[in-house]
Amino acid sequence: MPRLQVLQLPEGTGEDSPPFVLVIDQIPVGSPLHMRAAGDRDLSCSMAARTGARTTLLFQDTIDIPANQEGQR
Repeated sequence: MPRLQVLQLPEGTGEDSPPFVLVIDQIPVGSPLHMRAAGDRDLSCSMAARTGARTTLLFQDTIDIPANQEGQR
């Protein structure tokens, strides 16, 4: 099952809200999201626009974001 993570970015001047990157990993090959991502190069841009993220990163593999693991120790 795909996993959703948020990578918070440093704030710039004049930011209304904290900037972030949406990271979706563990996308199974053959799943609807995988097939759509493979055929739609603008998918990550459209997902980012709909969520307010700076961009969206899609991965089949597991991506561990160290900043998200600090509270899990």
